Amino acid sequence: MAPAWIASILYYTAPLLSWFIAPQSAFEIVSPSSCLGYAPSLVALVTCLDTFTVPHAYYDAVTYDLAQPVGSQREDWRIAIHSVLSSSNNCDSSVVPLSLRGLYGIQHFQDFCVFYEKASRCGTYLKGWGFFIVPLPGEGYRDIHISAPHPGYDLGTVEQAAAIFEATGAKSLLVPGRKRTAFLSNSECIVPSSPKQDYYKTDTAHNDQEPFFDANVAIYEWQHAKPEGCPSQSCAFLQFHGKGASTCSGDDIFLSAGLGNSTASQFWYTDPIDRPIKRLHQQLQRFMPAAWQISMPSSSTCPLTATKNVIGRYLNQIHLPQVCSRAATSRSATGMFVHAEQSSRARRKEWYTAWVKAVEESFPVVHDASGVSHVAGLSIRPADETISGVDPSIGLDAECEVDGLGSRDSWWWKLPFRKPQLSIKEIIDVIMNLPPLSAIMASFNAALRPLFGVASDQYDHDYVILRTKDRVNLRVSKSFLSSSSGLFRDMFQLPQPTNDSEDAEYLDGLPVIPMQDADASLLQNLLLFCISPPQTSRLNDIEGLARMYDMPEVELRILRAKVRDNISFVPSVMLDTIGQKIDDKSDQYVAAVSVILFPDDERPELLTPAQVEVLKAYHNDCIVAARDIASPRHNHYSWMADRWADANWFTGGHDACCDRGGNIFIGNTSGKWMTRRWWMAYIYASRAELDKKPCGSVVRQRRLLDQAMKEGLKCSRCSQGLDVLFWEFASLFAGRIDQAVSSVSKDCIAVCLEVTSRHQVHLDYE
Repeated sequence: MAPAWIASILYYTAPLLSWFIAPQSAFEIVSPSSCLGYAPSLVALVTCLDTFTVPHAYYDAVTYDLAQPVGSQREDWRIAIHSVLSSSNNCDSSVVPLSLRGLYGIQHFQDFCVFYEKASRCGTYLKGWGFFIVPLPGEGYRDIHISAPHPGYDLGTVEQAAAIFEATGAKSLLVPGRKRTAFLSNSECIVPSSPKQDYYKTDTAHNDQEPFFDANVAIYEWQHAKPEGCPSQSCAFLQFHGKGASTCSGDDIFLSAGLGNSTASQFWYTDPIDRPIKRLHQQLQRFMPAAWQISMPSSSTCPLTATKNVIGRYLNQIHLPQVCSRAATSRSATGMFVHAEQSSRARRKEWYTAWVKAVEESFPVVHDASGVSHVAGLSIRPADETISGVDPSIGLDAECEVDGLGSRDSWWWKLPFRKPQLSIKEIIDVIMNLPPLSAIMASFNAALRPLFGVASDQYDHDYVILRTKDRVNLRVSKSFLSSSSGLFRDMFQLPQPTNDSEDAEYLDGLPVIPMQDADASLLQNLLLFCISPPQTSRLNDIEGLARMYDMPEVELRILRAKVRDNISFVPSVMLDTIGQKIDDKSDQYVAAVSVILFPDDERPELLTPAQVEVLKAYHNDCIVAARDIASPRHNHYSWMADRWADANWFTGGHDACCDRGGNIFIGNTSGKWMTRRWWMAYIYASRAELDKKPCGSVVRQRRLLDQAMKEGLKCSRCSQGLDVLFWEFASLFAGRIDQAVSSVSKDCIAVCLEVTSRHQVHLDYE
């Protein structure tokens, strides 16, 4: 079947694929695809899709890892979310990225576009990443993004969220495909504050490694790419949850914004500033029964305040690398996150109408003020506007991807402007009037040459084809490559082979350059870094390629991205020390922090060798200080108070299976104390982690604590009160490490870094 084509400019264009699903009988629900042929309504559709949700205790460590995104899938998952949000007509402008094809599909259903997992096994999703639904473009919509994070657990919330999404004209509906208890292994992201709490890896609200989190980030990015962003008066992210009868029993609906019960937080809920949660609270009180208790943290002591909800933290301006470790505050809270905990009766179908009325009264219908239309999933401004502020030497960069029977070709254009003020209407006319593209490049070139006033021979001769090791052809401007890469600049200055040369390969009249060091995805990401850094998990691979091709500006951009993604792993005292002498928005600051994070990496010449050595020495001094707390000289743990000698793991009467770990000295007590092997194993493991990151938080990692607790609980003596006492010990341990690192002398580093940055490129950590 021949694909249908549509082209657009300014960023990506992609083929439009058609999927055809065989009709199913009303009783033949054998796969998620069957749901779209069977369901009579949207609520029925999500109910059907929800039956494939990965159930309780389904995964073990191996099967969970197999179900997680690999390679480019996490990035492509976010790209697909963007694409669906920008869909037009009958979802025709939305394309499933290559790495997700076969797993996911995008299909038109009534007045909606549905992005869903097609693959299942024995009635259960193969992956369980979830489904995403948006309405087809209409006269207006509400800038509300609705989700139900806990299918199969917070019963009724999936159907409730779908009904409210449909009735209110909300912009999107997101539901994960895993029950929060599908894998009973604790999340390494959110660590419980008490032994009674459980945050599992498949708890999508408390693990930033779940695809549900990535989808929310993609929705946020799409929303904030709009000119108006996410204004408080009309925009919000609304999560529907359910609570047990004994939890906050006095509250029927408890709304929160990811803030706790502190004085400052309570004032945030009651100050005169208009916020989405305040409007929704007021309208729910209006439409729900008068006897119901509709509360917020300012009027209830309910602890379900969503302060550890990683999506809420991100929406409240906590940086991506810190969503697991840092809670939002009243100063950072944006108000766009609304978390609704509900009793079972508040989730019943008879109260959907009241919920709908409350949401409709809280958020107005919006129309795209700029009159944006959508061409191939790309927002195009009105015809009376022009492209301005673009350097004529830069022009437009676009990609067209062509799927053929045996190969895949991609073209990158660098279209120079001959008209500095080019009407968007002209561009759209060219795009929409393209002929059927069996030879897409010939048609596209023919249409664009007169528009931009580019001579035919000049246009053709400025391009080469880069052939990746997986045999994908990228058509790229030579001037673009020359301006970005020293290697290509030198190459193109040499005499070039002609079309009839026997030792050179040509395709469509253009020279083919083999690129055996990179696959298509890697090379495309490298090229994107020349324009705007993409989201990718292959930073190290791209960095190596940029270094090989002599692309210092790309190296610098990658360095910024790596530091931005890992800065939470640098102790705050070290960041403060560097920041006191270097502007924390400068590239020199980035380079200095990268020395701490990646001491063995090469980096752009932003620091002198002497500065690098001093930074490494400072880092090593901090490691030594932290290590001395974990393994002090003569095993004398002087920082431990004498009372710790009474801890069960230092006293006698242990089971035979509880092996000894060796003698230590504690505080000011006399004599030696025999510890247990599980405790000493925890100390040794902590020391190994401190050699990488000299920071107290590492010894409180759930992974380390769980392993120690698992072994300690095997002994009847050690297990007595261990769940509380060991947490207390780990907190003391962490505090002493931070105290020791803070005391490391900073005189040398302060003098060394007393310099002015030679590069003043702004680094935005937001």
